[in-house]
Amino acid sequence: MSQTLCQQALLIFADDKTKVSSFYQCVLGLDVIESTSSYELLSGHGCEIFVHSASVSESSSGGDESKPAPRIDTSLKPIFTVFDLEGIRDVAVHTGGFLLPPEQAWKYRNFLVLDGWDPEGNVVQFRQKLKATLES
Repeated sequence: MSQTLCQQALLIFADDKTKVSSFYQCVLGLDVIESTSSYELLSGHGCEIFVHSASVSESSSGGDESKPAPRIDTSLKPIFTVFDLEGIRDVAVHTGGFLLPPEQAWKYRNFLVLDGWDPEGNVVQFRQKLKATLES
């Protein structure tokens, strides 16, 4: 039987490595631990995110520069647990991303869940742990 050491990691290809890296640093509170001209490695809270420069990528803006268009045709959506969904809203928008309105959040398995996307339209899901309630 083999042992596996599991630290969560994600690789994201980006047209604008700096902007996408800044989004994940600010929204998730990650630190840059390695940086080259082709990638940045972000780390913290048990996960690593590699933001790698894409040589060729389709545009995700859809002509509206006010917010990125979500890339809904991908088969993966990373999920990140945060302390406060509303607390990351301004940070997400300030760094070029987007978070759906609060009324579109839903509850699932003791979490409040809400989708958003990064500056290039990569869809991500954020979830906040709901406070436990005492039953009488």
